[in-house]
Amino acid sequence: MANIQPYHPFNDLLSLRDATNRLFEATFPRSLQQFVKNGGDLDLYETANGYDVHIPIPGAKPEEVDITILNDAVTVRWERAPKPPEESKNLHRGIQYGVFQEQFTLPVEINAEAAGASFRDGILSIHLPKAEQSKSRKIRVSTQESAEDKSL
Repeated sequence: MANIQPYHPFNDLLSLRDATNRLFEATFPRSLQQFVKNGGDLDLYETANGYDVHIPIPGAKPEEVDITILNDAVTVRWERAPKPPEESKNLHRGIQYGVFQEQFTLPVEINAEAAGASFRDGILSIHLPKAEQSKSRKIRVSTQESAEDKSL
């Protein structure tokens, strides 16, 4: 007796998705991959002096947001807890609650001392100034003769 298997067109789509993911991972830099893997719920802008990041965090309290900067890595962590009406029964929960975190790496070091953040209309805005690069300095080369001439 022959074993006949039903055709599932979604299996072909899953293979296509895996191939697309491999192509995407090979094409984009790691920091951009991380945005997409984490849901990409942020906007990142580069300015002449630094970076501006906007992250939607509705329902979170600004004083409970934790922002950590270490060299070129930024971590933003916050918690959102449900606030149901008193004596109510939950019929459906479509809003996500819990501890959330966005983590990304920028292409240059950040000046953590000058960084700042604000919160308005459920959007966290973070300004991350670039660290000043070490300034170049010209060094004059002298020979022993010129050093001896000066001492005479």
